[in-house]
Amino acid sequence: MHTDGQPLVSAILVVGECRKRCQHALNALLAQTLIDRMEIVVVDVANRSEPDLVYPVESQTRYFRKSPAMHWQEARILALRESRAEVIAFTEEHAYPEPGWAEALLKAHRAGEWPIVGYAFRNANPGNYISRGGLIADYGRFMLPLESGIKDSTSGNNTAYKRSFLEEAMREFGTFPFPDFILQDYCVKKGLPLYVASDAVLYHENYENIRGLMAANFFYCHVMAGNRARYYKWSTARRLLYFFGTVFAAPPLKAWRLAVSFKGRPGLLTEFLQTLPVSLMTFLVSSVGEAIGYIYQIPEGEYRFTRWEINTLRARG
Repeated sequence: MHTDGQPLVSAILVVGECRKRCQHALNALLAQTLIDRMEIVVVDVANRSEPDLVYPVESQTRYFRKSPAMHWQEARILALRESRAEVIAFTEEHAYPEPGWAEALLKAHRAGEWPIVGYAFRNANPGNYISRGGLIADYGRFMLPLESGIKDSTSGNNTAYKRSFLEEAMREFGTFPFPDFILQDYCVKKGLPLYVASDAVLYHENYENIRGLMAANFFYCHVMAGNRARYYKWSTARRLLYFFGTVFAAPPLKAWRLAVSFKGRPGLLTEFLQTLPVSLMTFLVSSVGEAIGYIYQIPEGEYRFTRWEINTLRARG
């Protein structure tokens, strides 16, 4: 712990029904080289019949049991309010940071004025074809090998922020907007740089079945679209423009941008080409979800996203 009593990094983790991988994620945070100068804030929205996760009583872990009816972003907002550090680092309960992850994030945030630092990714279950294609589609631009530096975007969900930036953005939005890409839009509008730290590495566990991958991407992009239009008070005409543009332009544009990002990374380009059917299907389904979101919000969309994000098995074993 830092000498003034304040942690330097707050790692935030929302956990659900899949206890084995949730415990694995918490263990990875507890194994950080920076553990004596960081806190872990866990919000557990699993059914009350599930046991608490296990952690050392001497660790700076703060554990909150909440209703299973709480959706994922509500839980993240609660954790943020309970956190104390100047660097706020979010991880998913199916993402397992390497031991030097928190230390790398702190170093990256101290190195510049960028408000957001994104992570680098490896595949936690690379033996499955759908898993490999899903990670390429969702995080391919940030998979290793990767150079650290200022980028035009960072990863979503798995992202670290300066607290001062989050407080400023939340005053403007009235809440912590979901998903994180809306905050990246906000940075672009304000001319703020985004940074990716290649030594802040997560092993990301991915769906090994196509249904889960499609559902998670559909609802994620669906809620993103509705919230983006609502936060920025888009007119009906603009919503319709984005509806048609997303349906027809987004899938090929996403595929092109992803392919271009593999320049100088031939191994990832080969992986992309080998799993191209998975990427194309992911881009098509996510774009349909996004397009619909601009003109209509499916009831309880965030709760449906929560189900697929943290309450559904992804990998065997």
